[in-house]
Amino acid sequence: MEELVEDISGKGALVTGASSGMGRAIAIRLVRAGVKIVGLGRDQGALEETQALVGLDGGSFTAIRADLAQAGAMERAVSTAIETLGQLDILINNAAVMNTHTPGETARGQWAKLLQINLHAVIEGCEAAIAHMREVGHSGRIVNISSLASRLPGGGVYGASKIALEKYTQELREALESDPIRVSAVIPGGFATNLARGMTEAEQLTFQQNMGAKLTSTTPDSQGRTPYFGIADDVARAVHFAIAQPDFLNVSELVIRPAKNIDPSAFRD
Repeated sequence: MEELVEDISGKGALVTGASSGMGRAIAIRLVRAGVKIVGLGRDQGALEETQALVGLDGGSFTAIRADLAQAGAMERAVSTAIETLGQLDILINNAAVMNTHTPGETARGQWAKLLQINLHAVIEGCEAAIAHMREVGHSGRIVNISSLASRLPGGGVYGASKIALEKYTQELREALESDPIRVSAVIPGGFATNLARGMTEAEQLTFQQNMGAKLTSTTPDSQGRTPYFGIADDVARAVHFAIAQPDFLNVSELVIRPAKNIDPSAFRD
């Protein structure tokens, strides 16, 4: 029986937001598949925790501490990853920040930083990685992590950033059809991550109140998964699938959500 994924062992990947949550889960899952990882994050201590977890599987993980709110940080990270790995085969743009302000109530500093991290840094990283992949002439994979906030009401500037990210990913995918470089959007629904740490305490309280009924309606299993909220490794599984496909397949996007975390409005025309 043919495998659903190809062997990606020995490849080199840059994973942003690798200090926790989905980024950490992606790094761990890819290391188990034999990928060498350069992980980027803002928190050195948390990056070292990821490095220790990766080490339990005997994997290769090099930590880069960087703040993607700074212009040029992502381009420098790509250069560092290439120097470290020798060749960059995979780029996972996972890092993001979130707030719950509605349009018209978001201070410039807040939305400017959000757009820099969620969109501008992604574009910067993609452009740098593609230039390298084209120069060395090998297959490449790019995965941009979006969110169902792009399709649901109430996403504010965060949702707008993810709409823009998905549009950019689509345009990039089409522009690279003649190259052996494939670009995918992975679009998660409700998963337990540390994204809310970018919110104020008041914003976190509002978010928890809105989700409270579903968060407490079922008992999590041993891994922390409920029918309404999944775990970060569920998303990592989708990322692994997307990047481990042959060049002749284009995994345009994967929408992934827990079985009962469903809102039909996400798919309205």
